[in-house]
Amino acid sequence: MHVDIDCVNKNNAQTSYMNWLLESGYNELEMRVKSIACLYGWSQLAYHLNTSEFQNNGTAKNPLFNETFICSNVNFTPDGLIAFLNNTDYYNLYKNNKTHYNDLFQTGLWNEIAFFNSAIGQTIDPKCVH
Repeated sequence: MHVDIDCVNKNNAQTSYMNWLLESGYNELEMRVKSIACLYGWSQLAYHLNTSEFQNNGTAKNPLFNETFICSNVNFTPDGLIAFLNNTDYYNLYKNNKTHYNDLFQTGLWNEIAFFNSAIGQTIDPKCVH
């Protein structure tokens, strides 16, 4: 099973976040910084949900949720992120414009928070699940 993302109705927070992530005109470092909150955040959530009481107490009864979210993200390792953050060329770009890159990172975090808040109470139309 998988969810057809194009079929799901998106609200303003979701649409604006996706538009921000997909904006063009950014260099490689900017694009990577913009995506850190998403990539690392989702993998950490999946890891903790997979090893927490969420799994142990029977709360994880939805196989679609487990397959789509937890199983697909739980094996993410931060090795690529660590290598990226340790890249000297990127660090030199960052240190010359820390405020800009910190703003991109913080905007990513705020977008993730808005994205999660926008999903509270939402359901997926069964016609979007295949």
